[in-house]
Amino acid sequence: MQRAKSGMASSGAVQAGSGGRAMKLGGAVLLVALAALSVWLLPREIAAERLARAGPAATVARLSAVGAPADMPLSQRGRVALIRGCLEGLVGTLSGLVVGRARARLSERCAAAAETAAQEWPGHGPAFLVRAAALAAREIRRENQLALARPQRVEALLEAARRRAPAEAWQAGWRLAVAMRLGPPEALAGLYRARSDMVILSESPPGDALARLLVRHPDWREEVGAALAVASARARANVAAALRRLSGAAGRDNDG
Repeated sequence: MQRAKSGMASSGAVQAGSGGRAMKLGGAVLLVALAALSVWLLPREIAAERLARAGPAATVARLSAVGAPADMPLSQRGRVALIRGCLEGLVGTLSGLVVGRARARLSERCAAAAETAAQEWPGHGPAFLVRAAALAAREIRRENQLALARPQRVEALLEAARRRAPAEAWQAGWRLAVAMRLGPPEALAGLYRARSDMVILSESPPGDALARLLVRHPDWREEVGAALAVASARARANVAAALRRLSGAAGRDNDG
């Protein structure tokens, strides 16, 4: 009996020792894997941080360069910088500076990064917004020609982005910027609820964002007017005041 107990005790000790060694080995393997992963990810995150500090122009330059990677950063700051750079380069203030093959590279890399973000964060509105902007840029057949082959796909992505962030004014502004580049309102299939975004943007003081879009795309005036009819009186006043400021600034520039 005692021998049996002794044998069981020694067997348990052996198993415990084996289990301890297995845990240590597993921990060591995990540490090695984490170290290898950090070595692989660190350069990407450092580059993303540098671009975030440098601003959208640096992001656009990198994404449109030959041979540049387009990996989606893991950090929130890095992702925001990449998304902002893509939007500025595709439909924003920097879009006129990126042409030809550089524009094709930019749209391709932004689309790939946004696709990754959409898969990882299905509820992330900006990912669908960037996909729409990239698709619109790729579908433009000739420089300064905004006739698109598949505008419905762009609209569907814009609506998907809107549903995921319906109350975010800054995203509403970018969504409208993409939609207005597709052509006049009658050229759209109605898949994207542009008026809802117009109301959201008009309610965001001081009203300059919607006014600037209207100045750049005057063929949307009636559509904007219909949207403002259901906005608050204060929102209508803000947009009207912003339009007067922009008109006054344009007049002074012409006089100069």
